[in-house]
Amino acid sequence: MSYPQNLVVPYRGLIPSGIFPGRMIRVQGTVHPSAQRFAINLQCGPNTEPRDNIALHFSPQFVTHTVIRNSLQNLMWGPEESLGYFPFSPGQAFEIILLCEATHFKIAVNGAHYTEFEHRLAFQTVSHITIDGDIQLSAVRFEDPPPEVVPGGTAMAPASGYIMPMAYDPSPAIYPSVNPPAYSAYAPDYPQTYVVENQSSGGMGKFGSAAAGAAAGLAIGGLGGYAISNALHSGSSSSDSD
Repeated sequence: MSYPQNLVVPYRGLIPSGIFPGRMIRVQGTVHPSAQRFAINLQCGPNTEPRDNIALHFSPQFVTHTVIRNSLQNLMWGPEESLGYFPFSPGQAFEIILLCEATHFKIAVNGAHYTEFEHRLAFQTVSHITIDGDIQLSAVRFEDPPPEVVPGGTAMAPASGYIMPMAYDPSPAIYPSVNPPAYSAYAPDYPQTYVVENQSSGGMGKFGSAAAGAAAGLAIGGLGGYAISNALHSGSSSSDSD
């Protein structure tokens, strides 16, 4: 299946059927050589000025080498999270995978599990994805897990979870308060894949300043994802953006 290339940034797209446990969003692109920042937002609506609620704000900051995670509710930012190594490089291609679980999002970068973000807003309210900043955007894909077949041939929704491409590092220096999660085994066959064209190139609002002090780490693996075997800110944090 072919995918659209070089999507317009800022990007805004409707998420078909919304977000639910097991739904995976795959974002591929290339960082500009002189990048300052970019951001991916899972929003509860299409609006950017003023901005609708954001269930997950994921924003790499190239000046401070931090990756900001946050949420926005009623135009107020929540507590900012930025602990972790910096897995992006100017001028290099990347793949980010956002996987919805019942209580949190799992985030992988370039085939390696990166972090988790607990749900602060109901995932059922997420309807759009917006992307802006210093990148060339190649593809945005929505992937669902395959149904499980029980005795008698009845298809059922699968249990929550995907296998990560590498083990979750529980080192206190990188993940001081999170235990290694357990993942169930899934076949890497995703029968339902959606690609949504860009719906708007309107402005994306403001973000604020990143918290300093990211812990060092090492990312390995290529452009993979969560699979197995054959597998802004107008309040309190983040960097300036037009």
